[in-house]
Amino acid sequence: NTAQQTANVLAEIEKRLKSLGLGMSDVVKMQVFLKAPQGQNDMDFRGFSQSYLRFFDAKAGVKLPARSLLQTQGFANPGWLVEIDVIAARPAQNR
Repeated sequence: NTAQQTANVLAEIEKRLKSLGLGMSDVVKMQVFLKAPQGQNDMDFRGFSQSYLRFFDAKAGVKLPARSLLQTQGFANPGWLVEIDVIAARPAQNR
């Protein structure tokens, strides 16, 4: 479902950022594509948001990235419901 796929994608992004010495708070822009689950006409924004808020919680002091969210007709893999692209920025070092 959308919530689980979102959690899986964000966990993988978090893992890759960590390998670069970065974290989710370094994400400055996010572009999200959602596909409507089979048998539905609209994307599952609620499912996406449930998982998104586990990784990006402004109340916990995490900076929220700029975000675009679009509904798409489909992906190369018909089982996918979520695709997320992020841009992260490494904080400047004080010299």
